[in-house]
Amino acid sequence: MPRIDIPPSAASVAAVRHALAEALQPVGTVDSVADAALVLSELVSNAVRHAHPLPGNGLLIDWHLEDSGHTVVIAVTDGAFDAEPRPRAATPGHDSGRGLSIVSTLASDWGVRTTEHDKTVWARVILRDPLAHLQ
Repeated sequence: MPRIDIPPSAASVAAVRHALAEALQPVGTVDSVADAALVLSELVSNAVRHAHPLPGNGLLIDWHLEDSGHTVVIAVTDGAFDAEPRPRAATPGHDSGRGLSIVSTLASDWGVRTTEHDKTVWARVILRDPLAHLQ
C-alpha cells in the first residue's frame, strides 16, 4: 500500500481520507471503510494541529493490510518526537479534543512509536470479520 508524503494542512486530511477509502473499498465493508477513513482523518488532523512536520515540511502517511486483508494498519508520522499524544476528556463546550477518543473507539488497537527524529501514531481497524463466512 502507499506511503504518501503530504503537506501538514487541513486540505491534506480530505485528500488522504478519500485515497484510503478508495483503496479499501474492494476489501472492507462500507461501515469499516468509513471507520478506517475517520481514524486516518483524526490522526492526520492531530498531526496537522499539534505536531511538527518532518524535514521537508511534510507528514508521512502509510497504510497496509494485515490478517489476510481483514485489518488495515494506518500510520501517520510527523517530526514531533518529544510529545506523545494521549486521549483526553473533551467537554461538550469544546470543539476539539475528541480525536484520540474516536480512534480508541473505532480501532482495535492503536499506539505511538518514537525515534530520536520522529513520532508515528498508528491504528489497526478491522475491515471485515474473518469468521463471518462461517455464520
